[in-house]
Amino acid sequence: MRTGIERVKKKIDESTCCIKIIEDRKRIRIRLQDIIYIEKSERKAVLHTLKGIRKTNRDLTSIGNKLNSNFVRTCNTHIVNLRYVYIIYNNSIELYNVDKIIPVSRTYKKGFMNAYMNYKEKESL
Repeated sequence: MRTGIERVKKKIDESTCCIKIIEDRKRIRIRLQDIIYIEKSERKAVLHTLKGIRKTNRDLTSIGNKLNSNFVRTCNTHIVNLRYVYIIYNNSIELYNVDKIIPVSRTYKKGFMNAYMNYKEKESL
């Protein structure tokens, strides 16, 4: 029999490592480390993962609130996982495993660069 502490610990571990979405009336759990980037397409959020593409009706803001500090918004339509940043250009970035150039708007550029530098600093420790 599991104790209450073990159940709470499991819930915390699940909430920090996964995001739950509904796609085609099915509940799906996606590991955060598998998400490369998220984009807004019409009224849906499209999650590009290592295992494929997932779509949900949730907006980027509500999804962004569930993500950890490895994720940062680059513009009104994209959130990227800093783990997959390959090349940073002046107003865009390239990601590993992706053939698309992700825009970085002036509004989000400073926040993106700060988050990326903090991520790299933390990674090097």
